[in-house]
Amino acid sequence: MENDIADLKRELAALKKEVSRISDESEVRKTHFKYGYYLDKCLYNEVVDMFSDHPDAYVEFLGTRYRGKEGIRRLYQGRFQQNFTGGRNGPIYGFLLDHIMMQDIVDVDPTGTHAWCRMRALMQAGTHQSIEETYPPGHKQWWEGGLYENEYIKENGAWKLFRYRYFPFWHSEYHRGWSHTKKNYIPFPTKTYPEDPQGPDEIIEQKMLWPDTRVIPFHYPHPVTGKRINPDDLRAPYYKTDVKESPPPITLDLPEGQSRPGAKIGEEPKSHHFPIVHIIPPNMAHIYDLAPEVAVPHAPNYSSNRLSNPSQVRFPKTNVFRSMNTPSRFEGEVFDLEFTGTIPADINGTFYRIQPDHRFPPLFEDDIHFNGDGSVTAIRIANGHADFKQRYVHTERYKLETAARKSLFGRYRNPWTDNESVKGVIRTASNTNITFWRGMLLASKEDGPPYAMDPVTLETLGRYDFEGQILSPTFTAHPKFDPDTGEMVCFAYEAGGDGSDGSVDVAVWTIDGNTGKKTDECWYKAPFAGMIHDAGLSKNYVVFPLTPLKVSMERVKQGGNKFAWDPNEDQWYGLVPRKSKGSDGIIWFRADNAFHGHIAGCYELSDGRVAVDLTVADGNVFFYFPPDGEKAPSGPGKLSSPTMRWILDPSAAKSSTTELSGAPGQTVWVANDRIVPSRVWNTNGEFSRIDDRFVTKPYKHFWQAVVDTSKPYDFPKCGPPAGGLFNSLGHYVWNEDNVHTDESSSLPTPNETQKGSFGLEDTYFAGPTMTFQEPSFIPKAGSDVEGEGYLIALLNHLDTLRNDIVIFDALNLKQGPLAVIHLPLKLKLGLHGNFVDHRDIEAWQARRREGGDLGPVKVAEGLLPWQVKFFEEQGKGEKTTNGEGTNGVGH
Repeated sequence: MENDIADLKRELAALKKEVSRISDESEVRKTHFKYGYYLDKCLYNEVVDMFSDHPDAYVEFLGTRYRGKEGIRRLYQGRFQQNFTGGRNGPIYGFLLDHIMMQDIVDVDPTGTHAWCRMRALMQAGTHQSIEETYPPGHKQWWEGGLYENEYIKENGAWKLFRYRYFPFWHSEYHRGWSHTKKNYIPFPTKTYPEDPQGPDEIIEQKMLWPDTRVIPFHYPHPVTGKRINPDDLRAPYYKTDVKESPPPITLDLPEGQSRPGAKIGEEPKSHHFPIVHIIPPNMAHIYDLAPEVAVPHAPNYSSNRLSNPSQVRFPKTNVFRSMNTPSRFEGEVFDLEFTGTIPADINGTFYRIQPDHRFPPLFEDDIHFNGDGSVTAIRIANGHADFKQRYVHTERYKLETAARKSLFGRYRNPWTDNESVKGVIRTASNTNITFWRGMLLASKEDGPPYAMDPVTLETLGRYDFEGQILSPTFTAHPKFDPDTGEMVCFAYEAGGDGSDGSVDVAVWTIDGNTGKKTDECWYKAPFAGMIHDAGLSKNYVVFPLTPLKVSMERVKQGGNKFAWDPNEDQWYGLVPRKSKGSDGIIWFRADNAFHGHIAGCYELSDGRVAVDLTVADGNVFFYFPPDGEKAPSGPGKLSSPTMRWILDPSAAKSSTTELSGAPGQTVWVANDRIVPSRVWNTNGEFSRIDDRFVTKPYKHFWQAVVDTSKPYDFPKCGPPAGGLFNSLGHYVWNEDNVHTDESSSLPTPNETQKGSFGLEDTYFAGPTMTFQEPSFIPKAGSDVEGEGYLIALLNHLDTLRNDIVIFDALNLKQGPLAVIHLPLKLKLGLHGNFVDHRDIEAWQARRREGGDLGPVKVAEGLLPWQVKFFEEQGKGEKTTNGEGTNGVGH
């Protein structure tokens, strides 16, 4: 019975989707027909209102492009209205302009927000002889045949013309017929606006009039073979002449800087229902199950693990690019998302999250998820409703690969595998975290500088260097924000050279939140070149977990992995004073080999020691970075990931050592005694979050995405749980004995470990076909009580390959979500995200306006110091190691 009901529900969902598609196709068709009826009667005001207000909207006509609503208005209400009706909106006596629309082929993408239509027009036009003396153009009549290849977009529930392309094929005078029409019957415009007040914004190389018979490209592939037509077959040479000598093919390419949200031409159909586009699958949070193994059979454009045919857009068939992990490559907006339940009315802000999302097939078939381009999602919530927006971060990498239409950057954080053309380029993908800072979003990845974005439009403003104050080659993806002082405390590892040279330099900066000025900077040495992904922040200290994933320049220069797991190396914790005391002010603590997760809380005990809580796994989570000489396994194996509390003593006895330093002659201070965790709470989770108002302070509440192996999982429906089986969300509350305020009667005993449960455990199981991404906490408006508010997270439907956004009462997860916001598409596996109160955005926007006390964001100009040095050396003719051979990819 249950199976029958489940089957019926799936069938009903499929039918609803099909009905929605058919309805959208009908509405798009009606939109164009209505446009035609208005155009027939010269109702140009109504015609202009049929177009989208989106800045990317345009009209292509007679080798020109009118851009945006103003350009479109200039064409219809300027050129046409003035020339045909003398400025009147509506018909004039004796003037005929009938457009017969026919042979329409409409395709709507799976999001239901973007559509294409190919349609033929037959126009009858002219004037009655009775107005020959009163109508300036006089007596004239003609036929016209043309073709539309238009794009449409749904805004606020209504379909609108978006990108309008009309190609007049032929003209014919009634008395002579079409075979005698003179060439270029209508002159092509030669001047642009404002030189021509009614002119286009640009002249384009798409000029075609009878007897030119080139084919307008089809927005759809062949319905049987699924293939695209050879571009040369779309050209029109003279009889028995070489096609290469004929005019180039017409294209549907977009203007520079535009992309197609939800629609890509040139790809094979996903099914016969959606022949225009793949809106491709999403995924989940951490990358526990994204093996980079090469599957069999290989993708046809790869040979010996290398991309052999970059012109063929086919992604590898490995698990990293399959099923829920298939690249999304989506940019766009959805207004007023469908939801069930009740979205709390007091939530007024935006939930931002970021995902790595490859835009092009990678250079190496065994590429990993972390190497995808940064793509930012914004869920704007207000007044009980939610809107969706998604944009890529326009890094230097993004721009160069867009221009080349292919991948140019090689392995994850390994410039020795890049294309020769991008040597010396900042190669970060800015794909790991998205944070709000002084009126801007910062998209960051720890291998390069952050990029600033507009928090409302998601437009990339440019690379951000804190107005010239931070010029290191790398920058953390986890800057920390002190809720009391407003300061940002940020850091970088492998910061001393070019960011890819295995340096052991660690830099720490403090930035004033009001002025934006750097108030503290200090540089330290790490015991080895390894990964410092996250950090803990207390009132007076910063804690750096150094994970035993090690950099080897020999391995990197040979084209290998950036990191390799060292099972014989300790895990390390660096303790740094926030007010720097010189480069020897750091002390390193060591503990048994393990893998660090993310920080929950960090604060100081009344005796001056520092407590830091984080998840710590008992093996190599990043199994695709195996030990040197070993092959990557198919998965991480059975790992546990409890939440551990570590106690670090700034006054611990220490010794200076050079034995472990990655730089000859350098020293680090190491505590004499090894440390063990004070508390081990078997939460078996990751992505710890707290109420951010309690950063630096003793706290009670934390939340995690949790792996509960006692719950059922429907493997036949879902396959391997991409990103890890985070099938639950957990809310944990430390009991009074473990919340160490100044009034605490007991403090942790040094080098003593307690295991068990240390307070309330409140969990919610998603179900046998669903998993969660990283949660974020939203404070309840008007409340300063810790934990009082909401928890928001992405929910992955592994069986239907779709995402929802769930909102819980943060203090009562087990009662289930208060609201489920339904996304009409799939997202990729995200990494990190944050909620930003809209009042903060508005306040900073006021300061960032022209004339505000801060003015617009000032992005970086010029090269970073390491780039200047690189290009100076290139100018001297010095040979670099990044290039051809066993490790390079060539040109």
